[in-house]
Amino acid sequence: MDDWMAFQEDVIRNSKKLKSVRIKTVLLMFLIVGVFAYFDYKDTGFDWFLISYIALFVLIGSFFWFNFYRSLLKRTRKFLQENDNAGIFGNVEVIFDDKYILMKQAGAEYKANWVNIHKIVQNKNYFFIYLNSVSACVIPKLKIQEQNLRDISRVLSSKQKVL
Repeated sequence: MDDWMAFQEDVIRNSKKLKSVRIKTVLLMFLIVGVFAYFDYKDTGFDWFLISYIALFVLIGSFFWFNFYRSLLKRTRKFLQENDNAGIFGNVEVIFDDKYILMKQAGAEYKANWVNIHKIVQNKNYFFIYLNSVSACVIPKLKIQEQNLRDISRVLSSKQKVL
């Protein structure tokens, strides 16, 4: 489950839609604070209370976004633990070929042509081979021997240049 949750975290943290919402929310916060500041400054002049109010508002907004990501991941983990998800969490054998990637799991097999791969993302601990914008083949680097890791990295890097 940890591997799948790492994928979910990558999707959430790199989601263009969530980034857009976050930017719009921050801009709205500054607009609201700016309106209050304008009217307060217009009536009373410079006010340290207003400065502290703005700082508090920004801190609360920052905490909201930090807590939102944590809460979303926590709810996702809880949902997955409550249901039967053997199809998601089982071991998958991944075979790389020049034209396709083959993923075999108990009772299922999926073959995807490289041209149909959405994108390939690599971080410190994982390779994420996105089959579309919301699902991926997750390959944990810690479970791969060093030589195989170099080979996989080389294959995925060469395929990434083509995508």
